[in-house]
Amino acid sequence: MSERVVGKTFDSIFNENNKERIIVATFASNVDRVRQIIDTASRYDRKVEIKVRSMINIINIATELVYINIKKGTLIETDMLKNR
Repeated sequence: MSERVVGKTFDSIFNENNKERIIVATFASNVDRVRQIIDTASRYDRKVEIKVRSMINIINIATELVYINIKKGTLIETDMLKNR
């Protein structure tokens, strides 16, 4: 699948499931995929919770390098997830 098709698929999933929780699993090494997920979540005013330390490290580095721009409030901590 091309990245364009994946992006459109994410958009469809977020659009069709606007009231349900969406769980996405991916490799931390696929930074573009992580960016697609965060960008799509942000467009739909959804929250993203990152579970794995390596993924957190990758996101922090990508943010520092301005490869990923994350809207404030998009990333949340695990304890905040319980209140959603």
